[in-house]
Amino acid sequence: MRCTCAAHSGERSKIPALLGKMRKIKPLWCLLSPFAYSFEFRLSSKWMSKVHALVPLTEQEEEVDGILLQHTITHLTHAVFPIRNRMYVVDFFLPNQRAAVECWRSTSRRGVALTWVEKNAAYVDLKFRRIKEANPDVRCIALVEVMQAEPELVREYVGPIMEHADFMAYEMSQLAEILRGLVI
Repeated sequence: MRCTCAAHSGERSKIPALLGKMRKIKPLWCLLSPFAYSFEFRLSSKWMSKVHALVPLTEQEEEVDGILLQHTITHLTHAVFPIRNRMYVVDFFLPNQRAAVECWRSTSRRGVALTWVEKNAAYVDLKFRRIKEANPDVRCIALVEVMQAEPELVREYVGPIMEHADFMAYEMSQLAEILRGLVI
């Protein structure tokens, strides 16, 4: 009985060409990897917007979404700002008010939570700075909540870091007041 596979049928010269083509085909996990960004592979902001629209809202984001709906404020969730060769995603963008809202919350122990929100504040401030460089008319609003610490203590940790935030809120009620002021 004779083998009919490509390796034994005299078609060995086609195998290296096939393998070369297969190396160019990237699996889906590779395309979604943070290491996939290269000069050859650039994601469009439209594609990123579609992907981030599928990301479910956190509990805190759902509360903010409820406040926005209560005040009938038009908004986009997980809006993408393409800036230079990067894309920055904010939790909410209010197109009529030209405002970006970023929120984060920690339920960890007080010391751990304060350290985490301090680090996150540095990243959010960088995000706000880059957004404002490209879009100077956009106002940036941040909501940071630490469930195991007083808002005044959170203000001491986070406030000095958030140089590029136009408005800061340390409780959901403060954010509701800020948003109410934007509508009026």
